[in-house]
Amino acid sequence: MAVEIKVLAEDETGAWVTVSDAEVPYSFIAFARPGQIPDRSDEVDIEVFLATPPLNRLHLRAQSVVLERLGIAAKENGR
Repeated sequence: MAVEIKVLAEDETGAWVTVSDAEVPYSFIAFARPGQIPDRSDEVDIEVFLATPPLNRLHLRAQSVVLERLGIAAKENGR
């Protein structure tokens, strides 16, 4: 199982990350404390993640990165 973790935003408290698995067509967003690997039990659906008012500056930065990546993907797909 090849799991890929990409950091959205990080500070001394931890990081918001996306987690995807090449074998399973599913990704999720989670918060992980320093030195920890996010767990499926900590997952947040992208819709909920984006619809939730930012909990703090780190959360706001992570939301901004997700929206930026979605915009890039839409442009690359001609939308």
